[in-house]
Amino acid sequence: DNALKMLFGEKEKRGMVQMLPEDLKVIHKFSEREQNGVSELRESGIIYAGEQYFLLTVFMRGRDKNILQKELGEISKMGYEYLSGK
Repeated sequence: DNALKMLFGEKEKRGMVQMLPEDLKVIHKFSEREQNGVSELRESGIIYAGEQYFLLTVFMRGRDKNILQKELGEISKMGYEYLSGK
């Protein structure tokens, strides 16, 4: 429970939460690394849609960090829309 509470306080608004409703409960951890002009994004989370939820872990690698962040947001949005029926 303590670990979930700590992750619920994650303030990162890029990645998987950027395209989700602001009031949606999301417990996640985001990290990024850049080396030799290549960006790596890693994010794992639990995304709630009412009484249902899904787990999502994504590792992405590419040259344009902004594109990777946008794609990560789109992936989580698709999962949320499927689960919530929206």
